Amino acid sequence: MPNTRGLLALSKTAFKNYTAYRAELLVGSVTVFVSVTISVLFWAAVYGWDYQRIIAGFTLAQIVTYSALSLFIARIADTGIEYEMEELVKTGNLLTWLVKPFTYLQQIFFGGIGYSIFSTLTRVVPAFILSVVLYKIFFPSFYTFLFFIVSLAFSYLTVFLLSFMFGLYAFWSRGSIFAIRRVRQTATNLLSGSVIPLAFFPAWFVSAISFLPFLSVYHIPLSVYLEKISGPEIFFAFGQQIIWIIILLGLSKFLWKRATKKFEALGG
Repeated sequence: MPNTRGLLALSKTAFKNYTAYRAELLVGSVTVFVSVTISVLFWAAVYGWDYQRIIAGFTLAQIVTYSALSLFIARIADTGIEYEMEELVKTGNLLTWLVKPFTYLQQIFFGGIGYSIFSTLTRVVPAFILSVVLYKIFFPSFYTFLFFIVSLAFSYLTVFLLSFMFGLYAFWSRGSIFAIRRVRQTATNLLSGSVIPLAFFPAWFVSAISFLPFLSVYHIPLSVYLEKISGPEIFFAFGQQIIWIIILLGLSKFLWKRATKKFEALGG
């Protein structure tokens, strides 16, 4: 299908563009591994290096695996599309995207996939291999890993749509979206169990945020990987993720229409 090939070409082009920054290949991988190391040392100190100790249902090996995978997911899923959207609005180059045979949402999504593939191969995979060797990060069963990949895909879509919606603020601000992006990142990290698993929080807090989309980003895929949820619970969790993707997609399209009207009204 021509349209499908055209969209995949966007991912391929984005991937090639990022490979041009060869100096960042090593730096990016080292940065991710250093972040994992800091996280491991923190949790090891909390557990007193005792691999038999259990806190909030997590052994040290589990919490190390959880924190490392959380950092890897962040590198894969968060493509920073808000800044790209801001730049397009500032320069007026958005018009060149609007005349292409694909929607802007499609173009920025497939471009982001190119970045994510690049980040996975050059940053996540090397850091993951080192982490497995040095920090006892473990692999789940084959079927659990497949379920994790499915949940991770849903997580990616959730982060993308949240980023897209927050990035649309650029149409109204006509300025930096640094602050609003930080709000989105902070909310995601705190309310999704990115830094600290939600099992460490009070039950009332977890119940209060269970109706928000943030659980789809880290909590659900990591719970699947560690087999904290299994059997029918996995499919229920998938259902939660899918429902939020549908809701966020609808909101994204609605806000996009409002944003383009704003852009046109300002003479874009």
